[in-house]
Amino acid sequence: MSQPDITVAEKTLLGDLRDAVLQEIKAADGRPWAMLGEKAQRAMVERVEARLFVSIRAAVRIMAAREWPVVIADVESVTIKDGLKIVAKASATQANVEALAFGTGSALIVRADAADYFGKHDAAIDLDEPQLPMDDAA
Repeated sequence: MSQPDITVAEKTLLGDLRDAVLQEIKAADGRPWAMLGEKAQRAMVERVEARLFVSIRAAVRIMAAREWPVVIADVESVTIKDGLKIVAKASATQANVEALAFGTGSALIVRADAADYFGKHDAAIDLDEPQLPMDDAA
């Protein structure tokens, strides 16, 4: 058995999760997927993608965090001179203050961007009026 291509899985995570959810939805609600019109199918795909967008953001934060304190911040500037100086802005929540202000020693900075996992392939939509087959012999 060959190993799955991890790079492809990372780049198509949203599409893969969407397709998995659609498989469940296709048989749900008493109306098979094929009985839904094109507009209803597209609307369902949009709803599923919106839910998965939020889920993937959360999943990336969870994966990036592991067991370390997490502070979500915006990088405002980076200066390169005798090393790196990074200026970041985060909410002044109690958890963020405890994670940064009272800490000593080293900190591990993980640059995680959920957008790296928003790649997808097109969803299979059944057109209301399928395209006519074209005869190449004509």
